[in-house]
Amino acid sequence: GEWEELAEGQRVGPYRVVREIGRGGMGAVYLAVRADEEFDQRVALKLVGLGSAAEIVRRFRAERQILAHLDHPNIAKLLDGGTAEDGRPYFVMEYVEGRPIDEYAGKLPLRERLALFREVCAAVHFAHQNLIVHRDLKPGNILVTADGVPKLLDFGIAKLLDPGRSDPGLSDLGLRPMTLQYASPEQVRGEPITTASDVYSLGVLLHVLLTGRSPYAAAADDRPALERAILQGETVRPSQAVATREEARRLAGDLDTIVLRAMDPEPGRRYASAEQLAADVQRHLDGLPVLARKNTASYRLDKFVRRHKAGVATAAAVLLLVLGFSVTVTLLWQRAQRERDRAAAVSDFLEDLFARADPSQSRGETVTVREALDRGRQQIAGGLQAAPETRASLMETMGRVYRSLGLHDQARPLLEESLRIRRRTGQDPVAVASNEINLALALQEMGKRDEAEPLLRDGLEILRRQGATATLDYAAGLNNLGGLLKERGDYKAAEALFREALSLKQRIPRSDREVARAYNNLGDVLYAQGDIAAAEPYLRTGLAIRRRLFGGEPHPELATSLSNLASLLEAKGERSEAKALYREALAMRRKLYDNQGTKVAQSLGNLAFVLLAEGRPAEAEPFAREALALKLPNDFYRAVFLRHLAASLAGQGRGREAEPLAREALAIFRFSKSESSRWRTPDAESVLGSCLAAQGRYAEAEPLLLDTYLVLKADRGEGAHYAPAARQRIVDLYMAWGRPDRAAAYRNGEASTAPAPPAPPDRHTDRG
Repeated sequence: GEWEELAEGQRVGPYRVVREIGRGGMGAVYLAVRADEEFDQRVALKLVGLGSAAEIVRRFRAERQILAHLDHPNIAKLLDGGTAEDGRPYFVMEYVEGRPIDEYAGKLPLRERLALFREVCAAVHFAHQNLIVHRDLKPGNILVTADGVPKLLDFGIAKLLDPGRSDPGLSDLGLRPMTLQYASPEQVRGEPITTASDVYSLGVLLHVLLTGRSPYAAAADDRPALERAILQGETVRPSQAVATREEARRLAGDLDTIVLRAMDPEPGRRYASAEQLAADVQRHLDGLPVLARKNTASYRLDKFVRRHKAGVATAAAVLLLVLGFSVTVTLLWQRAQRERDRAAAVSDFLEDLFARADPSQSRGETVTVREALDRGRQQIAGGLQAAPETRASLMETMGRVYRSLGLHDQARPLLEESLRIRRRTGQDPVAVASNEINLALALQEMGKRDEAEPLLRDGLEILRRQGATATLDYAAGLNNLGGLLKERGDYKAAEALFREALSLKQRIPRSDREVARAYNNLGDVLYAQGDIAAAEPYLRTGLAIRRRLFGGEPHPELATSLSNLASLLEAKGERSEAKALYREALAMRRKLYDNQGTKVAQSLGNLAFVLLAEGRPAEAEPFAREALALKLPNDFYRAVFLRHLAASLAGQGRGREAEPLAREALAIFRFSKSESSRWRTPDAESVLGSCLAAQGRYAEAEPLLLDTYLVLKADRGEGAHYAPAARQRIVDLYMAWGRPDRAAAYRNGEASTAPAPPAPPDRHTDRG
């Protein structure tokens, strides 16, 4: 059909075009946004060309119908559809900002490339289960987001296997659209297409991901030679397509065979499904025999030896092999027995401990979790008879629970002693690493970052050496070290660690909690860099996962997600939703922490701050006072809440009462090593200026307020969010001083509309 390039700002239905992002045989694709601004969301809008042939329009409508059946995390979602004013159909999809899978995977380790491929297989299998064949699987139709999530796109030439679900002619459009390099032999011959055709294309894709090259020797632009290679099965093995001997060694055997089976010229000899192909890749990763190879005794033995290198030690003689195997099995059995006994002992101890908190067992006495833990700690300190492994496990477990309750003084000695036991008795390195990471987290939350960092780095290095990177402890270590670097102001390094943690989500079973932490942390560090638009979806996703995980029940991690998203919304000026989230977090933390501790104080401070931003200092005051009355881990937290109380008093005209509080906060910030002191110090000076102004000391207040406003305005991080409030204090100063002309100069422009700054207390990366 004729092409009419839509101009920027042109409307299609309720959407406004931003720019063209691609075009193909059926139509053009545009980046668009909602014109009515009901939703702040970027979308991909696909519009058929003017004057397109009936078959093209039918294929276009077919793609829209097909997408309506597909709701899968690895398939770009259909969001909307309709007919433009000129009668052309259009549909709207999730906008995927990513790179083609072959480009993204180019420098990934082999295991990660294979894990990525398995996600693609899952999406294709889902489509097949919905009776849909894609028919154009290629890197350009599989984009990988910055978070490492592959998204399957473009079902424009897909086929429905159930004609009863479609319009007449939808299942077979009588056309042979395809990308030849990824096409199956039956596509080339124009024969009926089944799911086996997509399995073949997945085989080609796997070859490309493994080698970076096409499986055919024929040049891509030599169509006759390429068709001949496809039809005659002239496939180059992956191990023969790479440049180095080491690469060839890694691909020879299983991976060669898997690719060749998926690409068998005969559909009946390929894998029966995309799921079966993915399962064989996983079997290879697990060191198990793959279905694609003959199940000979020698092959099974070879796979067994590879899986048990430490135990079987590649003996030359059959007798030595058998003896070595017997010894290994015995040692493994003994180790398993010890592990079982240790786990049983830990379980029995904890079960007995918390049974005492059950009213039916405590003779009517109310026993809290804290009291039960204290009794257990006393029991261990009193000389609990147990093996060193058991003592260490018990102490670490209880230390983690104490930490989760915010009781760091009780958590630290337990975690330190369990680590000493493990190091002294030469226990499993992975257990030592886990212990180091958990102790580091407690130290971080106590503000002892210099002590935490070497523990985190050592723990992560041990896990890397042990090949234990696909573990929850490793993901937790990445999140924790990223949090430490973020607090230091090394945002880019922190961002890289959070993205690495997020990339592990498909490799770690039952990893939803660490995935949610990574989403939250990544959103947090993007926000700290001033990129609110990029941060918001990560924070919302993290919150959604946690709501699902905890079912709305109070939980520390859920409370942190609520607070962090609220802080971002406040920065955007969306105070109504922000306040609702802050209040939900406060109510949750009051229950969780018995109305005590740092987290409760943070939530109180958040509400004080948002009330101040709304010009309600009298309502903010009691929240700030309650926060200061709680036990806080260090002076830095105290300074934050002193600042809030000083601001609330100054806002009520009680400048003399507020001034010493502001000066105390300012002194703490000036001598703090925290990166955030860069902007907290001028913010506190600005609050001090408002205290002076409230006492009528306008000449003293003026230079303070003017200078600090300029500093905050120039800040490229979180400090910039505090500039509007600092400017408003200047306006208030000049109005009180009787100089409305000067006030107007600062009020004009953004002063009256700028959003309030985000609340600072929860600007600590979530590590809970």
